[in-house]
Amino acid sequence: MSIFMNYDNIKGEATAKGHEDWIDLLSLDWGVQRGITARVGTSKDREATSADVSELRITKYMDNTTPYLFKEACVGKGKPVKLHLTKTGDTLENYMEYSLKDCMISGYRVNTDGERPIEEITLSFTRIEQKYTPYDDDHKASSPISNGYDVAKASMI
Repeated sequence: MSIFMNYDNIKGEATAKGHEDWIDLLSLDWGVQRGITARVGTSKDREATSADVSELRITKYMDNTTPYLFKEACVGKGKPVKLHLTKTGDTLENYMEYSLKDCMISGYRVNTDGERPIEEITLSFTRIEQKYTPYDDDHKASSPISNGYDVAKASMI
C-alpha cells in the first residue's frame, strides 16, 4: 500500500502514475470517538455524545516539501487537502480517498536517529469526506461508498 497527499498543490516528489508531484507519506493515523453512557444493568436507554473527530496525523520523510509545510505550520490558512491510499500491484489504484476542507497544520515535529529525518505533521480540518472503492477477487472496482462529517456542524454530510 502507498499513501499520497496533495496539500494545496505543494509539489511533492511522488512519481507514481496518477499521483505525480504528490507528497509520499509513510503513515496516516486518524479516528473518531464518542462517549456512550448506560445505566448499570441495562443496555437500553444508552446516551451518546457528539462525535469527537481527531486531528489527522501523518509521517513522511524530510524532502523538498519540508520548507513549505513548515511555513504552513507557522502561518498557513485553511487549505484543501487530499489523501489517497492505494492498492499495491501493477497499478496503484485508489481504494480509500480522504478530502479535508479548511485544513491547517496544527502540529509539526522532526525526528531523527541519525538516519533520514522523519516529519510528524498533524492536520486540523473542519470537514472530512471519504470515498472507499471496493475491489473483487479479480481486482475489478465496484461502486464507491462515500460519506463525510462536518466537524463545525457536528453532522454527517
